[in-house]
Amino acid sequence: MRRLVVTENITLDGVIDMAGGWFDPLDETLDQSDITAVNAEHRAAADALLVGRTTFESFRGFWPAQAKDPTGVAAYLDAVDKYVVSGTLGDPGWKNSTVLRGPVAAEVRALKQAPGGDIVVTGSIRLVHALIAEGLVDEYRLFVFPVVVGRGARLFASADLGLRLLETRAFRSGATLLRYAAADAPQPAPATEVVRALFDAYRAQDVATAGRLLHDDFVFTSPQDDRIDKAAYLDRCFPTADRFASQEILDAVDVGGGVLLHYEYELRDGTRHRNTEVITVRDGQVVETQVFFGGRVSAA
Repeated sequence: MRRLVVTENITLDGVIDMAGGWFDPLDETLDQSDITAVNAEHRAAADALLVGRTTFESFRGFWPAQAKDPTGVAAYLDAVDKYVVSGTLGDPGWKNSTVLRGPVAAEVRALKQAPGGDIVVTGSIRLVHALIAEGLVDEYRLFVFPVVVGRGARLFASADLGLRLLETRAFRSGATLLRYAAADAPQPAPATEVVRALFDAYRAQDVATAGRLLHDDFVFTSPQDDRIDKAAYLDRCFPTADRFASQEILDAVDVGGGVLLHYEYELRDGTRHRNTEVITVRDGQVVETQVFFGGRVSAA
């Protein structure tokens, strides 16, 4: 099932209403490059945008006109599948846009059951409140800005929720990303378990399981290789069945968001080799493997 992710820019006092002008995504007086990079990571995992009519029309009136957009948001919004919740909107007037006329909960449940990546909701205050009330939100990504406005619509106006912290990141501008999941949402497996399951799939020549455990944006790097994507990595690795069959994990240590891994394997000529890797895991999938050392440890 797809995940529904609420992404909001929010003040310290919990306001997401931007009517006061406290947020400008294209503010050139601030270094927001690190925020831009994180947003690009999030967009890579999503293939649907869900918004209310007011937010949709605001986006439609602003982003297509941004010819010079360093954030990448304009191009993404133009290309992504957009779903706008409205009982009165006719022609949405923006490509890749679909009007959902309700009931909202049923429409959103159907979207979540369909194949695809994350569904992101942003802005859309009334819609977000309805989704929270229906228990349909899987994750909250809150970009908290060091601003107090004292008035305006709040994200959690009357909700009674238990949340589990997933991640915090501080940015140069003073903003902070807080990621939360609903307290009763299933937790992803620990990073070390994901890595061990991946190596089990390698040894068993289980390409399907390995493919599920590797994120679609997976990359592999080593001192001998440039960045290799998921498809090229699987195509190159699985023909070397003898190497995978002999792999033995020596230790796997969780280092916060990733795993420091030491393992050995034997080649056809009888020589034994050892690799040291850092494997990055996010939400139960491997997103990057970096080989820092590999060499022969014993002769045939």
